[in-house]
Amino acid sequence: MAATLDRLAAHVSRYSAGNLVVTLAGFISFPILTRLFSVSDYGLLSLVSATLMILVACGKAGIQNSVLRFYSEIRAGDGPFTLSSYYATVVIGMTIGGVLVALLWFLANALAPFHWWPVPGRRLLPLVVALLVLVRVLDSAFMNMLRAQERSGLYSLYQVLRRYGTLAVILATLILVSRSVEGFFSATLVGELAAVSVLGWLLLTKVHWSPTDFSRQLMIRMLSFGVPLIGYELAGQILSIGDRYVIQWALGSAALGSYAAAYNMCEYANGVVVASLVSAILPTYLRLWSDEGETATREFLQRSLHFYLMAALPVIVGLTAVGPELLTLLASSKYALGGVVIPWAIAGMVLDGSVVMFGAGLYIRKRGATMMLLVAGAAVFNILLNLVLVPRLGIQGAAIATLVSYLGLTAATGLAARRVIRLGLPLGSTAKFGLIALSMYPVVTAIHTGSLVATILLRVVTGVLWYGALVTLADGETRQMLWQVLAALRRRPVGSGSH
Repeated sequence: MAATLDRLAAHVSRYSAGNLVVTLAGFISFPILTRLFSVSDYGLLSLVSATLMILVACGKAGIQNSVLRFYSEIRAGDGPFTLSSYYATVVIGMTIGGVLVALLWFLANALAPFHWWPVPGRRLLPLVVALLVLVRVLDSAFMNMLRAQERSGLYSLYQVLRRYGTLAVILATLILVSRSVEGFFSATLVGELAAVSVLGWLLLTKVHWSPTDFSRQLMIRMLSFGVPLIGYELAGQILSIGDRYVIQWALGSAALGSYAAAYNMCEYANGVVVASLVSAILPTYLRLWSDEGETATREFLQRSLHFYLMAALPVIVGLTAVGPELLTLLASSKYALGGVVIPWAIAGMVLDGSVVMFGAGLYIRKRGATMMLLVAGAAVFNILLNLVLVPRLGIQGAAIATLVSYLGLTAATGLAARRVIRLGLPLGSTAKFGLIALSMYPVVTAIHTGSLVATILLRVVTGVLWYGALVTLADGETRQMLWQVLAALRRRPVGSGSH
């Protein structure tokens, strides 16, 4: 188990480093985009992005989940399939799915009335979105191959290069060519197409496969596991972005722009710590289940939940403390109304990240249909709650609805998965880290200077030091982990970082 945790720590550190650099790109682009676009245009940008995410989820047909789930078994020789058939089936299967959804989307737009798509540049934009669907479906196939192989270093490097390369193309286009929603997505297509082409070449030229290795039997198995998870992914999209359609309908694009700006900022903060842990935990416990069995997997998940809470709870409290000022600094005061969204949005994202651990039994047993039903129920509940709360509470109502929906999904998933792996609720860890994080709030919010930048920096530094010191004193597992890290650093040969 110690070796597994060390391995997880190595993967998390790489995912975290990659996510941190990618998040920095978001912090660079965020203030630029919010100033280049009006609040209404930023809202429309968010609406198109939400639509694109839903289309991509349909195009992947859930196969991206099978990419992770089947790799360990096929690599271990548990079954009639080879790695050659695995690569061919994944690439060809996901390409077909992406092409079908892209064509259906483009045809639907060609036949739809103009007012259904109230975005400038409508005649070209549907084509750009359709092509982006195919590009992102293939991107998902290749990136999940990297995750399945636990190649966290290349995964993180690719994320960084793709993000910054695409960002450079976007900014050049908006500044020099066209400051429009259409220009933004056209530039995104160029940047992401270049990135996915390079990654596909790197991955597929180093393995032995050909299109003739495509296995219809493996495709059927992947679809039987993955298709029910389309509902899971679509529900996940609706939980995080479906409220944008309700806000657009009830409040208009200006309110949607304020909401989207605050929500996006929360996603940047969430991506550094929380998303990194989730990216590393899923393939690790799938491999543990195949190699070492139930006991080792349960022990790993329990400790993972402990460290997840340690990392995630201060993110909620810390962003609540500095979020409104940070939103004003990054996006400008015209988006300040979005500050009411921050505590609810970041708490919902943290709950969403925990589902992959509480629902481990469903992933392991390939209970795709059960997962689909759970998330479909949460998605329907989320939309209904949005319809009730948004007209009454505005954009804050949308964030509250999302948090409540994630809470219900997490609880229901944990109960359903207990038949396979019974995880204890980490009430002690929740209470301990929660109280320490809450003690940080009055200390941080008491800091005020004459400069907005200085206030934010001092609050962040003070919060990190305060929380880090108290957690180190109060939590034995944290102290043990720190000693292990220090011991590993002392044992590291001089000059080993150059290799």
